Amino acid sequence: MIRSMDFIYKNGSQNHNEDAYVINRENHIFAAIDGATGLGGLSGDIASNIIKQSLEKVSERSLREKVEEGNTKLRLKTEELKNLPLTSISKLERSTCSLAAIQLNGNQYLEYVSYGDCMLILQYKDHSIRIVTHDHVDVLDSQAIKIVHRMLLEEETEKGIDLNQLPEEKILSLLQEKKDKIKILLHENRSKLNTFEGYGIIDGSEEALYFMEYGVIPFINIKQILLLTDGLKMHTHQQDTKTHKNSWEQSATIAFNHGINELYKQIIQIEKNDPACIEYPRLKKHDDKTGILLTFE
Repeated sequence: MIRSMDFIYKNGSQNHNEDAYVINRENHIFAAIDGATGLGGLSGDIASNIIKQSLEKVSERSLREKVEEGNTKLRLKTEELKNLPLTSISKLERSTCSLAAIQLNGNQYLEYVSYGDCMLILQYKDHSIRIVTHDHVDVLDSQAIKIVHRMLLEEETEKGIDLNQLPEEKILSLLQEKKDKIKILLHENRSKLNTFEGYGIIDGSEEALYFMEYGVIPFINIKQILLLTDGLKMHTHQQDTKTHKNSWEQSATIAFNHGINELYKQIIQIEKNDPACIEYPRLKKHDDKTGILLTFE
């Protein structure tokens, strides 16, 4: 049924990758997982690897049951590391992860589970694109990015310099300095996880189960399936921020037409040419990048 499979798994600006991926051929489960480190708290790879292990385990459990089991294991691990019940641990300090996971049932249907800003996107045989999941994190991130970008532009104007020409160490220090100035906003955004004002995320809590997005899609004329973490979302140029172009659709178009490696190359080239995040506003030079592209007969 699957004619080919391609995937990307690359580190971002950090030395270790907080993303994870799942290729469980026996249970026909595939997933892209994006770990998020707590602000001053636990590393995001704790959550992403626990969910990875749950989805990789060969069993008769459904996709939803495997995710629920992973969420419970994350709670137990978090409580062990913090020596506190999860309800006493701030959302800021928890290890969390976004998820886009599918389980194929022959050529009849696929099941999916989604959290946060990991995406499931389909292409049909007529080449039309369907973005199945929704990036609820983007609206919050956009607020922070807009403020940091304004501060960076002011820095360039005041000092009369091109920030992209600074040494890399200076650029990293400058980006961190600007993010530190909006720490309150970042904390507020983080506190909205698993609330109706924010987004669903896997954090070990019971609330996480209420914010799980899931469903079943009949396997009608599906040509390709794409699973992405947000590191593979195409960046928007500063001059295009008001046009509201769908960055996820741009990513999908490139991946479906030219392959997931081409998508990676285009994004990494943008990031290398714009290390100070001026031309393409964002909060870091490189994010972890994970994606799976399945092509069917």
